[in-house]
Amino acid sequence: MDWKRLEDAFTAAAQLAIEKIMRKHPAHRFYGVALHESYRELDGQITMPYVATNSIECLPAVEKGVDLPYDYNPADWRWRMIPVDTKEIKHLHATLEEEANRSTQDHWRRTEKRFLATMVRVAKRLYAAFKDHPQTTSDFIVYFDDEDGDIDLIRASVPKRLFVKHFKVAEAAASRERGLAALSVSQLLAVYMKDLWKNENKILKLGEAAVDPLIAELKHNDHGWNAASLLGRIGIADGKVVRALRREVHKSSKAAKWSANALGLLGDGEYLLKLTDDDARRENAISGIATPLQGWADEAATHIPLDYRLLERVFEKQCQECNRFAKKQLMPGVSFCQIKSADVDEAIRGLQSPHVVIRQHAVCVLGERSLGKAAAKRILPALVGSLSDPHPNVRRLALLSISDWKAAAKPYRGELRKLLKDSAAQVRSTAKYVLS
Repeated sequence: MDWKRLEDAFTAAAQLAIEKIMRKHPAHRFYGVALHESYRELDGQITMPYVATNSIECLPAVEKGVDLPYDYNPADWRWRMIPVDTKEIKHLHATLEEEANRSTQDHWRRTEKRFLATMVRVAKRLYAAFKDHPQTTSDFIVYFDDEDGDIDLIRASVPKRLFVKHFKVAEAAASRERGLAALSVSQLLAVYMKDLWKNENKILKLGEAAVDPLIAELKHNDHGWNAASLLGRIGIADGKVVRALRREVHKSSKAAKWSANALGLLGDGEYLLKLTDDDARRENAISGIATPLQGWADEAATHIPLDYRLLERVFEKQCQECNRFAKKQLMPGVSFCQIKSADVDEAIRGLQSPHVVIRQHAVCVLGERSLGKAAAKRILPALVGSLSDPHPNVRRLALLSISDWKAAAKPYRGELRKLLKDSAAQVRSTAKYVLS
């Protein structure tokens, strides 16, 4: 990948596009340019950003003598989606995506990091090109606006004095964080507990110290659910935590469901299984049993091992309502947990389950390419076996999971081609997509 060529080509094309707009609007004073809308997906796309620009004349009118409030959201700017898509850039973009996806996920992440560094350099070069332009303001800036909200990329793009001026909120937040670093744990908790939602990750880092304050917050209608969620994710399953969450499960509150989910994360499955016999608590109990199999489990402080046995016992009860709730909780499209190497045996076992819900889940989680080459040697033959599953959606999902393994899946393309003639249209169309 020729990173210097990409930087030069994108800078030149962006500069020409901005100059063209300036020439068309000679009376406008431009205060900013942003590179934005760069969509990136691990193991997949890294799209080139659009260029956006805005002028003072495009801002809402303000009263005379009042400082003009700049708009820093490029999605709202007058010229917000300026394509930079010359023939050379299209070629370089194709090369970039080929480079990103040619090897491991770690390689993809390294490529993404170099791409972001390249775009920051582009922003700096565009700033140098336009800062003294007669149509730009004295506090003109150029920055990379990341869809993930990474303020550090903006900080890296913009000179320090201008960052402090234009992004006062971010700078004030950084200053507050520096001040919090000097506080004791009890003082930090006093601050963080004022807004559980905003401070979730910080509370999680405090671990056991946050347990008692969170138990006290369970009774609050407005954020008791958030306290329950945090208790489950912190992962301390001692008596006082479990008792407090069990009490909440029996209340008619928003926290009841989240308390059941927390109990699921804490391994209190036997209690939840008993609750499936209670008409009033059944749905929340099933939700709690399913939670360790959902994406929520990935937010726990420690990894929760994959285990289908409790869910299998739910199905063995032959309770139609239980089955309906379980299918709803674990239907394809719901975020599933990310498995580790130690979970592979249980996931492969799940492929042979008599229950479609479990087979679908197992097929999906086994598409995790980050498990590595050694795991692939066991996983891919097992997934190929699922191409003959009696349920069409399991076959369809197996196709997708096998394709997620990329190069490691190439020896099995012949098996995938057989599904081009599958009896189910949804399987045939997926096979065509995977093999295209």
